[in-house]
Amino acid sequence: MQITGEGRRVERKEQEKMPEVMFYFSSHVSASDFEGMRNAFEEADVYFSEAHGWKQEDAEYLNAISEGTKTPPHMQEGRVAKTALELEEELLFCSHKPVYFVDIPSGHELEDADDGMETLKRAAEEFVYRTFELAEQQTLSAAKKTALFLNRKDKYIADKIREDLPKIIRENPTLKEKNKVTALVQMGASHSPIRHHAPREFVASSAEKSTLVFGFEDELIRRYRFEKEIQPDLPAKAVFEHLLREEFADEIERAPDQLFVLGLRDLLKSISREQLQQVSFWVVYRMTSRDDADEKDVIKEVVKRLLQIDLGDFFEGINSGSENKRTE
Repeated sequence: MQITGEGRRVERKEQEKMPEVMFYFSSHVSASDFEGMRNAFEEADVYFSEAHGWKQEDAEYLNAISEGTKTPPHMQEGRVAKTALELEEELLFCSHKPVYFVDIPSGHELEDADDGMETLKRAAEEFVYRTFELAEQQTLSAAKKTALFLNRKDKYIADKIREDLPKIIRENPTLKEKNKVTALVQMGASHSPIRHHAPREFVASSAEKSTLVFGFEDELIRRYRFEKEIQPDLPAKAVFEHLLREEFADEIERAPDQLFVLGLRDLLKSISREQLQQVSFWVVYRMTSRDDADEKDVIKEVVKRLLQIDLGDFFEGINSGSENKRTE
């Protein structure tokens, strides 16, 4: 079909209204992890959320909160948001911003694909109940699986943004009239490579005001994704981090994940692979020689004796740091 001169002018006009896509990458644990998203959320016209395996009712639920026809449960209870998802609902409440998902929907082939997480759980179990060497092997296997999974998932998300955003703008009368449309895409920190593969027809920017620091788990996965060298001590530190995240989930949930990551990196900066191997050996010995042994207590005891690290003090420190940040 031939395009008239008028048609070309319309095409140029649409190109001038190039949408901006702001990416906010963070953990999804405590409410503090989403605090940095507030300003970007205020600027955004459209909000894209991450929810693996989402269903239509999930989109309807968040849009009802955005329109103010539903009130977030924690607000009904009269308490502050504790988790990242509660703060997300609080930001959305009565904002009248359309909400969409760009994540893997329910029923998609990637919904139940192997993302390496079960293998990583087994690695943590090996560290506690069997051998350090098996824990390392499982950790490397898990990281490879996760890297392959994230490569596939990120491609799906990038394609989804490219396909859906222009359609959303065309079909929404309010957005269609705007000179510039800004979309905020909220994703987990592990998806940050998406920003470098944003559709060329969009203006991409970062909503974070500070540089993300990745934990040992994420660093190992990213090294596989970008085909970079893996340091000899990295798998050991990655499985140790995962073990702490599982055993001390309640303590970690109360603080911003970046405080935990920064604190753990500082804590382990002078700890070697061999030292963590000794920790695993003694944890396995204690756990398999006593029927009434408590994992958390044994880990704390062995780490304090061998590494001179008091995990109780460590978690108290990051949580007090979180409280200080909230009162500033």
